[in-house]
Amino acid sequence: MTIALGIIIILVAIALTVLVLMQTGKGKELSGAIAGGTNSYLGNSGMSDKDKLLFKVTAALAIVLVVLVLVLYVIL
Repeated sequence: MTIALGIIIILVAIALTVLVLMQTGKGKELSGAIAGGTNSYLGNSGMSDKDKLLFKVTAALAIVLVVLVLVLYVIL
């Protein structure tokens, strides 16, 4: 059981890494958020539909990864 859960965690972590690398850079928005710009760092303003979908899937996969790690921790 723990080996299977460990393999699933590794696969989810790899998928999460790939999804993060597929997203477009947000460096300009980050500097605007720090300097008091109009774009919000965590907001979806100015993002294409593909970027919005990648953002939502990445967030969901990150939550799944955290839950799986906690389940593995409780099992061990």
